[in-house]
Amino acid sequence: EEARAGLSLRELKARVREALRREKAPRPWHREVGEKLLRLDLEALPPERRALVERKLKELEELLG
Repeated sequence: EEARAGLSLRELKARVREALRREKAPRPWHREVGEKLLRLDLEALPPERRALVERKLKELEELLG
């Protein structure tokens, strides 16, 4: 149908890419937090911030069981 409308393959691909970009759902916040935790280097944090992060992680571990 699109080919009959005179669209080239390049134009059709561009339309598909644009449609996919628009339909992409925003990432859930908890997934972003999990990815940050995976990249986190606790040893590189200042001592007081490291202690705070460790406490929060222990709370989360207890909450999750």
